Amino acid sequence: MNILIVDDEPIFIKKVRRIITEFDAETGETTEVAEAYSGQEALKIIAKSKPDLLFTDIKMSNMNGIELSLSLQKDFPEIPIVIISGYPSFDYARAAIRANVLEYLLKPIDPELVKAVIHRVYPRLLEAKYAEEKQLLQRAIEFDDQWEEKRVDGNDAIRRYRAYYVVAIQNLEVMNDRERLFYRQTDIAHEAYMTELNRHIGENGSAWIFDYRDQRSYMIIVGLKDEDEEAIEGVVDSIVRYFSFRDFPVSVVYTSGLHKISNIKETIPLLADVLKDRIVLGVPSRIRLKPGEAYSRIAYMQLGEQEEMKMSSLLQKEDTAAMKKQFFLTFQMWKAERLPVVEVEQNMKRLYGWVEKHARFANSKAAGIAEKRIEEILQTAVSFEEAAEFLWELLLERLEPQAGSRAFEPPAPLFKQIDYYLKTNLNRPIGLNHLSEHFKVSRTYLCNLFRKQAGASFLDYFNTLRMDKAKELIRERPELMFKEIAERIGFWDHHYFSRVFKTFTGLTPSEFRQAESISD
Repeated sequence: MNILIVDDEPIFIKKVRRIITEFDAETGETTEVAEAYSGQEALKIIAKSKPDLLFTDIKMSNMNGIELSLSLQKDFPEIPIVIISGYPSFDYARAAIRANVLEYLLKPIDPELVKAVIHRVYPRLLEAKYAEEKQLLQRAIEFDDQWEEKRVDGNDAIRRYRAYYVVAIQNLEVMNDRERLFYRQTDIAHEAYMTELNRHIGENGSAWIFDYRDQRSYMIIVGLKDEDEEAIEGVVDSIVRYFSFRDFPVSVVYTSGLHKISNIKETIPLLADVLKDRIVLGVPSRIRLKPGEAYSRIAYMQLGEQEEMKMSSLLQKEDTAAMKKQFFLTFQMWKAERLPVVEVEQNMKRLYGWVEKHARFANSKAAGIAEKRIEEILQTAVSFEEAAEFLWELLLERLEPQAGSRAFEPPAPLFKQIDYYLKTNLNRPIGLNHLSEHFKVSRTYLCNLFRKQAGASFLDYFNTLRMDKAKELIRERPELMFKEIAERIGFWDHHYFSRVFKTFTGLTPSEFRQAESISD
């Protein structure tokens, strides 16, 4: 913490310094103290190095404490100010309130009151620094501006970390409906855990979480003041425990210590590629990239001409039983070989393509949709068996349209039941697992059902329902605040709701309400 003491009397500064030294001894904190002997000198110091807390006397020549506070309120409103006055005047106290000071203390100085003020400021200071550091990192990582990157690299908030470690985590929340799935931004959804992780890291550093653009992974950046390769293993252990879900351990890829923002920027896409290329359905991976380690994809055996000929022969014979046996045997071989998801996806699309090419009764109109459905299931499948079940059902829809249907209940009535259930529970955290248990059907069946009946994934469909309801409430209930509307459709953070709303409609909720009122 950095504290600036302002007074034209050195004895006052000495007293406050002594109290701060006592505070550090009692709490184990390290506080840097600067001094200014006039308001003008204080402004010059602040322009060069902004303090975290300012103590000022009220009576000084040229510029008094109130005038200094008013000046700072205009240019540096985030700096908390404590006025210490020898004048118990109501007029002074009222002026201090107008200047938005944090505290107005009277002389003689009570050391316990000064320490109490520092205690009050410290948690807020940590939160502000944490948010500032995350913002700086995000700007440097996301933008291609080298000047911005250099500016961040030279920022005091960033330079205080000697080494950075980046951990890429498989996002199992895409597969499983945790309580906060789908509608809370990452910071809020994992706020409690990130607080716990930062407590675990302690004074040696901080950790920040980011969504990666592929929406299948998170990036956690850990900054340590002292490089510690052993400590980062404990951090990764903690991350794996938290992000694993039920019986599905999470996969992670992480780095050794990095020393520049540019290193982080270059490494993040590499980590995402390794995570994507090495993830095996139902099998967790933990991979550490060493400094300077080159990454190359592993060559796996691909389905080829021989397998295509075998599939073609079975299709021509219309031997569904033999084809099913061969089909599931292929998935078992992939499982034994630990074929990564990215390779499984290519081979599944290849298998489907062969059916479209060789089957007598195949329907090629929906080939593009089928590819998207294959990508969808590999975002949600947790095992080779589940992926195989999905693809087999998809193939049956092409070969024998009625075979893929649910014999005991047609798809359309079931979809109407699900649609009604979703519309009457928009504020609840509903995911595929929840629907699967509630309606007694597999998640694979649900994925197919939404694509067939709604032409969309479950997630896209449910979010569309939420946005439609939001538009309805904005039109018909003008007395409702946007925060209330957000909560009614399952968004805990109304700022995040506004961003999602704009993504769907092209307008913010305020702009939408204004446009609707004009049209009326």
